[in-house]
Amino acid sequence: MKRTITILSLLVCSGSLFAQTLHDTTLRVFKQVDLIEGKTFYYFSKTLYASDDDIKGFLIICDLESTENGFKYDGIRIKAAKLGPCQENSYINILFDDSTRTKMTMWNDFNCENEIYMDLNRVNLSELNKPIMAIRFTNGRSFESYTKNLKGVSKYFFMDCIALINAQRSVPAPVKE
Repeated sequence: MKRTITILSLLVCSGSLFAQTLHDTTLRVFKQVDLIEGKTFYYFSKTLYASDDDIKGFLIICDLESTENGFKYDGIRIKAAKLGPCQENSYINILFDDSTRTKMTMWNDFNCENEIYMDLNRVNLSELNKPIMAIRFTNGRSFESYTKNLKGVSKYFFMDCIALINAQRSVPAPVKE
């Protein structure tokens, strides 16, 4: 009897770990299969958009990599707009609701395409599993910066990404015509 209760308890506990609720119920992981190349690609349906005027700001993209059994986290990519013509040693500072902070610095080389790659070792995502109060992007070359206070479902962007990665839930990508 004790063994049965222990097994049932473990099943209930392990089930609750994977039953994370999404704050943004429209966020999806899309699966796209390229039959010609024989490759499968995964990507999130949304990005974290940080702008108040649609001119100056940045997008944060959580990248995914295809694996044998699904997909895994592959780092963070940022597209900056009107925050300096070129990027070098750029970084983001994140302030969480619990007053903790984290900083990520770009690992790719100097470029003028405003492509910034972060989390080369793919370890920072676990630090982002809590609500975000504010996020600041700083161009390490020109020191121009932009700060965005997050509200609504945006505060939970990384938490929702983590939940979908852990659950390995994907849907077919929309067909482009």
